[in-house]
Amino acid sequence: MPNAHSAYRPVPEVELLGTRRISLKEAILGLQEAVAGETGSGADSAAATPGSSLISFEQIPRVLESLNSEWKASSAEERSDNCFSEVRGRLTMHMHPCFLGDKLMQGMREAAGHLLMRHSAVLEHVLLGFKELKPANSHAAVVGESAYVHFLVEFRSIAFQPRKGTKMIGRLSGVQTAVGINCTIFNNFNFFVHKGDLPQDTWFDADAGAWMSGEKKLVKKSAGYVPLLLTVGIKEDSGPLNFKGVLAKHVPPPRTVHVMYDSPEHAELAASRLNGITMGGGSLRCKLDRESQEAGPMVIVTGVPVAVDMNEVKNSFGQIGKLTFCKIKERAIAKDAEVEEGPGSGATGAAPPKLAKRRKVDGAADGAKRVSTSGSASSASKQKPGDSV
Repeated sequence: MPNAHSAYRPVPEVELLGTRRISLKEAILGLQEAVAGETGSGADSAAATPGSSLISFEQIPRVLESLNSEWKASSAEERSDNCFSEVRGRLTMHMHPCFLGDKLMQGMREAAGHLLMRHSAVLEHVLLGFKELKPANSHAAVVGESAYVHFLVEFRSIAFQPRKGTKMIGRLSGVQTAVGINCTIFNNFNFFVHKGDLPQDTWFDADAGAWMSGEKKLVKKSAGYVPLLLTVGIKEDSGPLNFKGVLAKHVPPPRTVHVMYDSPEHAELAASRLNGITMGGGSLRCKLDRESQEAGPMVIVTGVPVAVDMNEVKNSFGQIGKLTFCKIKERAIAKDAEVEEGPGSGATGAAPPKLAKRRKVDGAADGAKRVSTSGSASSASKQKPGDSV
């Protein structure tokens, strides 16, 4: 048992006992059991949950609703069924004596609730609900003059393991911005797709608050769900959980990365030694850029998969020598990308020419906004009375 003389209301310590892969159907049945049981979010049990853990338990039915609607409606090719698990774990509890006796489950729910809807580095999962929550034995310990009672709690839970390359199912969020597309996962977590990872011909309509492809919306709410691909690993252990990735139906092509070294020798060595290495399932091509030697010895790396994090690139190329620059090459913007009036800009920076021309006339009278490629908006000059359009 740990030392009882610690900070007030010490945080429970968690230990992983085992995991078992389960299917989407098993995950749904497990969460139904969690909601119906005393470890779930039923009316009686939810009312008996003290502290902020009540908020986490109230999210379980929302997760279950998402699995029953969005995830079940998607096809097997659109989602990853190997991302759900049944996780067994153990908590080292430090419980106030007021929760002993009939209130024992309340105290355990309050402590275990802090694990829900968060990514745990120890468990390597996001716990979505508890199927079982019980004391590991019938004895506890009291140490010194501390009022806390120390004992072990075992749990079985339905969990989600987000990894790079995981296919996820979400729905379009109500609020969209010119920075990118926001989706909701499990009716609870935000999934963000940056505008740089959207198709080349997309643009953001500030009036409609939606990303467009030509004259149609890129993603429609009427579709019911949005297939997504996770490309950025999860690092959070606490606080709000957010996902980042791309639209599964519009996966960007491999990227080009510019890597600059502090010496020509390191650049030449990297171009020869790292050419053809595999990263993120793709083969990288490295070429020494002899035309940019005035700015510094640079290596142009092509074929970098979108799922590869830039830190992986920096770590691999940094083993050759000191890096002075490492950045993804931005996609070229057409000369006519900036439109004087209209809502346009997104991945390519502007609305299609026909739309831009129409919006130029419509927007001149009402001070329409235009969005730059950096996502900022500026008001168009207001028309003075008597001026012709």
